Amino acid sequence: MERTVTIRFSHIDGAGIVFYPRYFEMLGELFTELPFAKAPFAMQTDFLKPNYLGDQLDIAHESNSSSGDWAFTGRMGDTKHFSIRSLAQEQGELGASAHRPDQPAFQSDAILIAPWTTDCTGYLQVSRFFELINVAVEQWFPGTLGMSFHELHTVRSGGIPTVVMRTRCRELPRAGDSVTIWIRPTRIGEKSLKYTSWLVRGDECLLENEQTIVFVKLNGRDFQTIPIPDGMRERLQDQYVAA
Repeated sequence: MERTVTIRFSHIDGAGIVFYPRYFEMLGELFTELPFAKAPFAMQTDFLKPNYLGDQLDIAHESNSSSGDWAFTGRMGDTKHFSIRSLAQEQGELGASAHRPDQPAFQSDAILIAPWTTDCTGYLQVSRFFELINVAVEQWFPGTLGMSFHELHTVRSGGIPTVVMRTRCRELPRAGDSVTIWIRPTRIGEKSLKYTSWLVRGDECLLENEQTIVFVKLNGRDFQTIPIPDGMRERLQDQYVAA
Protein backbone atom coordinates (compact mmCIF):
# COMPACT_ATOMS: atom_id res chain seq x y z
CA MET A 1 0.00 0.00 0.00
CA GLU A 2 1.40 3.43 -0.91
CA ARG A 3 0.35 7.02 -0.22
CA THR A 4 1.79 10.45 -1.09
CA VAL A 5 2.01 13.40 1.30
CA THR A 6 3.18 16.99 0.78
CA ILE A 7 5.17 18.54 3.63
CA ARG A 8 3.33 21.59 4.99
CA PHE A 9 4.07 24.33 7.53
CA SER A 10 2.40 22.35 10.32
CA HIS A 11 4.98 19.58 9.85
CA ILE A 12 8.19 21.60 10.19
CA ASP A 13 10.18 22.93 13.14
CA GLY A 14 12.09 26.18 13.66
CA ALA A 15 14.99 24.92 11.54
CA GLY A 16 12.63 24.34 8.61
CA ILE A 17 12.80 20.54 8.67
CA VAL A 18 10.12 18.03 9.63
CA PHE A 19 9.80 17.71 13.41
CA TYR A 20 10.21 13.96 13.92
CA PRO A 21 6.89 13.33 15.80
CA ARG A 22 5.10 14.66 12.72
CA TYR A 23 6.09 11.59 10.69
CA PHE A 24 3.97 9.47 13.03
CA GLU A 25 1.08 11.94 12.68
CA MET A 26 1.36 11.78 8.89
CA LEU A 27 1.09 7.99 8.97
CA GLY A 28 -2.06 8.27 11.10
CA GLU A 29 -3.60 10.61 8.53
CA LEU A 30 -2.69 8.39 5.57
CA PHE A 31 -3.36 4.88 6.90
CA THR A 32 -6.46 3.80 8.80
CA GLU A 33 -4.77 1.28 11.11
CA LEU A 34 -1.30 1.70 12.58
CA PRO A 35 0.46 -1.26 14.22
CA PHE A 36 1.92 1.02 16.89
CA ALA A 37 -1.40 2.69 17.78
CA LYS A 38 -1.95 0.35 20.71
CA ALA A 39 0.34 -1.52 23.11
CA PRO A 40 2.34 -3.62 23.25
CA PHE A 41 4.67 -2.85 20.34
CA ALA A 42 8.37 -2.55 19.56
CA MET A 43 9.78 -0.63 16.61
CA GLN A 44 12.87 0.99 15.16
CA THR A 45 12.81 4.34 13.37
CA ASP A 46 15.64 5.49 11.08
CA PHE A 47 15.78 9.08 9.86
CA LEU A 48 18.09 9.02 6.85
CA LYS A 49 17.57 12.38 5.13
CA PRO A 50 15.66 15.47 6.30
CA ASN A 51 12.47 16.70 4.69
CA TYR A 52 11.58 20.34 4.03
CA LEU A 53 8.52 22.43 3.28
CA GLY A 54 6.97 21.43 -0.04
CA ASP A 55 8.68 18.03 -0.32
CA GLN A 56 6.47 15.25 -1.65
CA LEU A 57 7.03 11.95 0.09
CA ASP A 58 5.87 8.60 -1.22
CA ILE A 59 5.13 6.44 1.83
CA ALA A 60 4.80 2.67 1.47
CA HIS A 61 3.34 0.28 4.04
CA GLU A 62 4.20 -3.43 4.05
CA SER A 63 2.97 -6.07 6.49
CA ASN A 64 3.14 -9.82 6.95
CA SER A 65 0.06 -11.20 8.67
CA SER A 66 1.68 -14.55 9.46
CA SER A 67 4.79 -13.16 11.17
CA GLY A 68 3.33 -9.87 12.40
CA ASP A 69 6.22 -7.92 10.84
CA TRP A 70 5.48 -4.53 9.32
CA ALA A 71 7.29 -1.50 7.90
CA PHE A 72 6.67 2.04 6.67
CA THR A 73 9.15 3.63 4.25
CA GLY A 74 9.24 7.22 3.02
CA ARG A 75 10.99 8.01 -0.27
CA MET A 76 11.53 10.87 -2.66
CA GLY A 77 12.32 9.30 -6.01
CA ASP A 78 14.91 6.61 -5.39
CA THR A 79 16.12 8.14 -2.11
CA LYS A 80 14.88 6.73 1.20
CA HIS A 81 14.24 9.44 3.79
CA PHE A 82 12.90 7.44 6.72
CA SER A 83 11.79 3.99 7.77
CA ILE A 84 9.78 2.67 10.72
CA ARG A 85 9.71 -1.08 11.18
CA SER A 86 8.73 -3.66 13.75
CA LEU A 87 11.34 -5.30 15.95
CA ALA A 88 11.55 -9.02 16.49
CA GLN A 89 9.67 -10.30 19.54
CA GLU A 90 12.88 -11.03 21.47
CA GLN A 91 13.94 -7.39 20.97
CA GLY A 92 10.65 -6.03 22.26
CA GLU A 93 11.08 -6.42 26.01
CA LEU A 94 11.90 -3.43 28.18
CA GLY A 95 15.58 -3.27 29.08
CA ALA A 96 16.99 -4.38 32.42
CA SER A 97 17.60 -0.74 33.38
CA ALA A 98 13.96 0.29 32.93
CA HIS A 99 13.23 0.12 36.66
CA ARG A 100 16.48 1.39 38.17
CA PRO A 101 15.90 4.99 39.28
CA ASP A 102 18.78 4.64 41.74
CA GLN A 103 21.23 5.26 38.89
CA PRO A 104 21.99 8.85 37.78
CA ALA A 105 19.20 10.18 35.59
CA PHE A 106 17.28 13.34 34.81
CA GLN A 107 13.64 13.33 35.85
CA SER A 108 11.11 15.61 34.16
CA ASP A 109 8.37 17.56 35.87
CA ALA A 110 5.15 15.61 36.39
CA ILE A 111 3.04 15.46 33.22
CA LEU A 112 -0.74 15.09 33.28
CA ILE A 113 -1.95 13.24 30.18
CA ALA A 114 -4.56 15.57 28.70
CA PRO A 115 -7.52 14.28 26.68
CA TRP A 116 -6.38 16.17 23.54
CA THR A 117 -3.17 14.08 23.47
CA THR A 118 -5.08 10.80 23.31
CA ASP A 119 -6.88 8.91 20.56
CA CYS A 120 -10.54 7.81 20.47
CA THR A 121 -9.77 4.99 22.93
CA GLY A 122 -8.39 7.43 25.52
CA TYR A 123 -4.79 6.23 25.25
CA LEU A 124 -1.84 8.53 24.56
CA GLN A 125 -1.02 8.89 20.87
CA VAL A 126 2.52 7.77 20.03
CA SER A 127 3.29 11.05 18.22
CA ARG A 128 2.40 12.90 21.44
CA PHE A 129 4.75 10.65 23.42
CA PHE A 130 7.63 11.80 21.24
CA GLU A 131 6.57 15.41 21.80
CA LEU A 132 6.71 14.77 25.56
CA ILE A 133 10.25 13.41 25.15
CA ASN A 134 11.23 16.56 23.28
CA VAL A 135 9.83 18.74 26.08
CA ALA A 136 11.73 16.67 28.67
CA VAL A 137 14.96 17.03 26.67
CA GLU A 138 14.39 20.80 26.59
CA GLN A 139 14.27 20.66 30.41
CA TRP A 140 17.29 18.33 30.58
CA PHE A 141 19.62 20.50 28.49
CA PRO A 142 19.65 23.71 30.59
CA GLY A 143 18.88 22.05 33.92
CA THR A 144 21.66 19.48 33.97
CA LEU A 145 23.69 19.91 30.78
CA GLY A 146 24.21 23.65 31.07
CA MET A 147 22.90 24.75 27.66
CA SER A 148 19.40 25.84 26.67
CA PHE A 149 17.79 25.02 23.33
CA HIS A 150 17.79 28.76 22.65
CA GLU A 151 21.57 28.92 22.99
CA LEU A 152 22.09 25.76 20.98
CA HIS A 153 19.73 26.62 18.12
CA THR A 154 19.73 30.42 18.00
CA VAL A 155 23.03 31.61 19.46
CA ARG A 156 25.21 28.77 18.14
CA SER A 157 23.15 27.98 15.00
CA GLY A 158 23.30 24.34 16.01
CA GLY A 159 20.96 21.40 15.88
CA ILE A 160 20.55 17.90 17.29
CA PRO A 161 18.68 15.87 14.67
CA THR A 162 17.57 12.38 15.61
CA VAL A 163 19.04 9.64 13.42
CA VAL A 164 17.66 6.45 14.98
CA MET A 165 15.20 5.39 17.71
CA ARG A 166 14.26 2.05 19.23
CA THR A 167 10.93 2.22 21.01
CA ARG A 168 9.49 -0.51 23.24
CA CYS A 169 6.04 -0.05 24.72
CA ARG A 170 4.43 -2.27 27.35
CA GLU A 171 1.45 0.01 28.00
CA LEU A 172 0.32 3.47 26.90
CA PRO A 173 -0.94 5.89 29.57
CA ARG A 174 -4.53 7.14 29.50
CA ALA A 175 -6.07 10.58 29.84
CA GLY A 176 -5.82 11.68 33.47
CA ASP A 177 -2.67 9.65 34.25
CA SER A 178 0.28 11.48 35.82
CA VAL A 179 3.64 10.44 34.35
CA THR A 180 7.26 11.50 34.38
CA ILE A 181 10.04 11.01 31.87
CA TRP A 182 13.47 9.85 32.93
CA ILE A 183 16.51 10.43 30.70
CA ARG A 184 19.98 8.93 30.93
CA PRO A 185 22.91 9.05 28.44
CA THR A 186 24.08 5.55 27.47
CA ARG A 187 26.70 6.26 24.81
CA ILE A 188 28.72 9.44 24.35
CA GLY A 189 30.50 9.68 21.00
CA GLU A 190 32.64 12.44 19.56
CA LYS A 191 29.74 14.02 17.66
CA SER A 192 26.77 11.86 18.63
CA LEU A 193 24.87 11.03 21.80
CA LYS A 194 22.67 8.06 22.61
CA TYR A 195 20.27 8.38 25.51
CA THR A 196 17.40 6.32 26.86
CA SER A 197 14.09 7.79 27.95
CA TRP A 198 11.54 6.05 30.15
CA LEU A 199 7.89 6.99 30.52
CA VAL A 200 7.05 6.17 34.14
CA ARG A 201 3.68 6.10 35.93
CA GLY A 202 4.10 5.71 39.67
CA ASP A 203 6.72 2.97 39.95
CA GLU A 204 5.85 1.37 36.58
CA CYS A 205 7.89 1.88 33.43
CA LEU A 206 5.39 1.89 30.55
CA LEU A 207 7.53 2.80 27.59
CA GLU A 208 11.25 2.90 26.81
CA ASN A 209 12.90 4.81 23.97
CA GLU A 210 16.56 4.65 22.91
CA GLN A 211 17.43 7.69 20.82
CA THR A 212 20.61 8.70 18.99
CA ILE A 213 21.17 12.32 18.04
CA VAL A 214 24.03 14.07 16.26
CA PHE A 215 25.32 17.57 16.91
CA VAL A 216 25.38 19.74 13.78
CA LYS A 217 26.09 23.28 12.64
CA LEU A 218 23.24 24.60 10.48
CA ASN A 219 23.63 26.74 7.38
CA GLY A 220 20.32 26.90 5.57
CA ARG A 221 19.66 23.43 4.18
CA ASP A 222 23.29 22.46 4.65
CA PHE A 223 24.78 21.22 7.89
CA GLN A 224 27.99 19.67 9.15
CA THR A 225 28.49 17.46 12.16
CA ILE A 226 30.40 19.05 15.05
CA PRO A 227 31.86 17.74 18.34
CA ILE A 228 29.73 17.73 21.47
CA PRO A 229 30.58 20.97 23.36
CA ASP A 230 33.20 20.28 26.06
CA GLY A 231 31.20 21.63 28.99
CA MET A 232 28.20 19.53 28.01
CA ARG A 233 30.37 16.44 27.52
CA GLU A 234 31.66 16.70 31.11
CA ARG A 235 28.10 16.93 32.48
CA LEU A 236 27.01 13.99 30.33
CA GLN A 237 29.83 11.90 31.76
CA ASP A 238 28.48 12.58 35.25
CA GLN A 239 25.16 10.97 34.27
CA TYR A 240 26.56 8.27 31.98
CA VAL A 241 25.68 4.64 32.63
CA ALA A 242 26.64 2.07 30.01
CA ALA A 243 23.64 0.35 28.48
